[in-house]
Amino acid sequence: MRDCGPGQISDKMYLASRTGSIDAMAPPDQIPTFRMDQAQEALDTYFDFLKRSVASCPSGGNEFGEKLKDQATENINAVHDHVKRLSQAKDFGQALQIQTEFMHSQLSVFARQATSMAEAFTKAAGDIAKKSGS
Repeated sequence: MRDCGPGQISDKMYLASRTGSIDAMAPPDQIPTFRMDQAQEALDTYFDFLKRSVASCPSGGNEFGEKLKDQATENINAVHDHVKRLSQAKDFGQALQIQTEFMHSQLSVFARQATSMAEAFTKAAGDIAKKSGS
């Protein structure tokens, strides 16, 4: 707790002044939890912004572009979930396990996405060849 002498404020008052929230008037032992909640909110906002950015990008009106956007959103969601799980790790061993599981699952996802994108690209290339041959 900060000394509340002239020109100084307590941690509770400081948090309340920074956040404008009554919830910020938590006891000092709850400040780390409060900070973690703030970090989670910031991460949620960031990942929501990323998803909206991807959604707003034009796809070109073809299957390839749509698959690209869908897979980007899927990957953003996966990383967002991973970051949440990682932030809840109690120790290094648990964090390592979470990271290993994520990498394992992402390798499988990458293989599936690469196959899907190759099929969509081949189809799009075939459609262009048909149009130019007509």
